[in-house]
Amino acid sequence: APAPYVVPTVARPVGAQRTVTSTWALTGTMTAAGAKAPTPLAQAEAATWTDTIKAIDGDVITALDISYASQTEAAGSAAPAPGPLAGKTYTATLDAKTKQVVVTGTKPTAAEKARVALAQADDVGVPALVGRVLGGTAFTVGTKVELPATALTAFFAVKEAVGTTFAMTLDKLDEQAATFSFTGTGTMKIAAVDVALTLRGTLELGAADLGSGPGGDRRGVGR
Repeated sequence: APAPYVVPTVARPVGAQRTVTSTWALTGTMTAAGAKAPTPLAQAEAATWTDTIKAIDGDVITALDISYASQTEAAGSAAPAPGPLAGKTYTATLDAKTKQVVVTGTKPTAAEKARVALAQADDVGVPALVGRVLGGTAFTVGTKVELPATALTAFFAVKEAVGTTFAMTLDKLDEQAATFSFTGTGTMKIAAVDVALTLRGTLELGAADLGSGPGGDRRGVGR
């Protein structure tokens, strides 16, 4: 049997670049105060971007350049349409005083800044997400691994989301990448609205994250 793949925890260096493809879909129900029945809720997004580390402090990235090659989003049954980040470049920097992520670019709107800050909340100002949540976890191809429900909050990047279950499966492993699928359930309360969450997606740790060593002997950090 092949040796398990253990997710690495070593930080990437300044100048390291990677291309990230992120897809997610959210389905659930929304129940407003006083409503007799819940309302179906569906949302999805797909994005591809390249990021380059500009500065680090220990194991924390403090400045990151992000260039979006594409971004689409869809709500309900609508077809995916280009999102506001597609084709644009931003820099996300950790403010040393406020410890907040500041987003700059070519006249970005407040909404764009908020979206980029949310998307990069895993990477800027905190130890890398995969090292923080998955570092040291062993996977074998095709086997689902149940993880602490708190991992859903970390991956969803919304502190109001409370995880109930979270699991990941290593779908493919070769010298270039490790590809995972993940599922999770949870709840989120916004004002008087209760939202039930079902989270599904894919995560790929590529060569820029893992180094060039063979499968089972990877070095680097993932998203």
